[in-house]
Order: sequence, then structure tokens, then C-alpha cells
Amino acid sequence: MKVTTLTVDYQVTRSRDFQSVRLGGSVQLELSESDDKKECLEKARRWLAGQLNAAADEELENVLFGPRK
Repeated sequence: MKVTTLTVDYQVTRSRDFQSVRLGGSVQLELSESDDKKECLEKARRWLAGQLNAAADEELENVLFGPRK
């Protein structure tokens, strides 16, 4: 079996003071034969986690304290 496309999913939940938010997302990568699949998976997961972790922190603050103006 030859892998040509890799889909990486990630979800994050933030909770505080009985409030919680959950965000999720996925990224789809086109791979070539020379790509290291494990390395591509790890880099994509780290990138996606970085994007969603910051967004989850911001969203929880909005739930707890209201949107920033």
C-alpha cells in the first residue's frame, strides 16, 4: 500500500470554573514517495495543536469573561 494523502485530526478541550470549550480541526497533506510519513505526521500534529491550543484558550476566556473589545 502506498500512502499519498495523510489526514491529521486534533481536538483540544479547555475547562475552568465549570465551563469548558472544545475545538477540533484537521489538516490534509499530499505526500511524495520520498517524504518521511512519521515526520510529516508529527510536524502536522504539532502545527495543528499550536493553532487550536491558542484558539481554545481565547475561546475559554470569551466564555468566562465575555469577548474582548
